[in-house]
Amino acid sequence: MTWTEPDRVVVELAASLPPGRVLDIGAGDGHDSLWLAERGWAATAVDLSRHSVRKLRATAAERQLNVTAVQADAAALDYEAEFDLALLCYIHVPADVRREILATVARALKPGGLLLWRSFEAGMPGDPGFDRVLLPAQADLLAELGDAVSIERVEAADEYFPYMERDMYLLTVLARRIG
Repeated sequence: MTWTEPDRVVVELAASLPPGRVLDIGAGDGHDSLWLAERGWAATAVDLSRHSVRKLRATAAERQLNVTAVQADAAALDYEAEFDLALLCYIHVPADVRREILATVARALKPGGLLLWRSFEAGMPGDPGFDRVLLPAQADLLAELGDAVSIERVEAADEYFPYMERDMYLLTVLARRIG
């Protein structure tokens, strides 16, 4: 199964927001960025994979969508208060890298901008299918977000994950950049 649909929480969140500028970290083939761009958002999609970025650029050009695809290390980005929304969906990296990415993304948000984190959670039961050390625990992630943002919503629950065709324990955090 290929992953082509936007994340359901991205869809729900976007329904409550006017289009603006979105930063999509770990964008992969860009399903979230493309979906948002179709609805008037200006998307900057970042991924390490040259293949994914090339594919995303081609899809955005073919569909004439406002998506800038960037091949880069998300922790090394240098955006300052430019984005209304930042997506960090399914970023599974070591804690020190995650802290750097979160700090970079918090700086990239405009005051009042929203940060959406979605990932598998460290405490999930069973075999996650990859290295559990890359999964954040809820308490750790909340601490790593720091004081540049205020937490608006935290959920950790089983959810059917279409890409893996099974229930997974997902952590969702919505935070807002302070001042």
